[in-house]
Order: sequence, then C-alpha cells, then structure tokens
Amino acid sequence: MITFDTEMMNETLINARIVERFHGGFRCPFCETPLHEKHHLRFLSGGRMRCGACERFYTYRTGTPFSGSKLSSAELVLLESLLAVGVDAKPIAALLNLSADTVLDWKTKFEVLNV
Repeated sequence: MITFDTEMMNETLINARIVERFHGGFRCPFCETPLHEKHHLRFLSGGRMRCGACERFYTYRTGTPFSGSKLSSAELVLLESLLAVGVDAKPIAALLNLSADTVLDWKTKFEVLNV
C-alpha cells in the first residue's frame, strides 16, 4: 500500500531523492566530480550547474528518465502515485494537462524504474 504525506510533494526533498538515486549523490553526472556543498541547495532547486572538471553543464535531472520533462517534481510524484493506485490515464491527463498517451508513456517509464 502507498503511504502518502505532504513531504512527498516537497520539491527539494523529491529532487534530493532523484539526485541520490540517479547520481549517487551530489556530483557531476558526466565525470562524477563531487559538487561543492555550498552549491547543493541551488542544484536541488533546479539550478543549472557547470562542472569545474569537465566543464559540462547539468541539472539534477540530467541523465535521468526525467530529463527534458516539463512536469515539476511534485507533478511527477503525483502522476506516479495516481498510476500506482490504478487511476485511469484520462483523468490523470486532465488533472495534469497532459495527453492520455503521455500518461501511458510515463506509466511505462515508472514500471521500468520500479523493477
């Protein structure tokens, strides 16, 4: 059973979980150079970072299945939660202003991630 609480919708906490799961912590997703602690909050807030070692730009979503998505992190959690409890694609699409096909695409991505 899914437990839902207000912390699930906190953008900074969601982004921290994304960083930990897909980057293994605060580091460049390209060369894995650690990000200086003073930049952590900016990184979690969606700030664009430039790696001092490899000089590439990245955000907390770079290299994740969420890269390029226009949905906020809270919207992604809501989408995943609604799909997990069996809500049909059409009502979710209407709620999040997406097409039903986009919702089904996300359903497939979430299923792969949760394996």
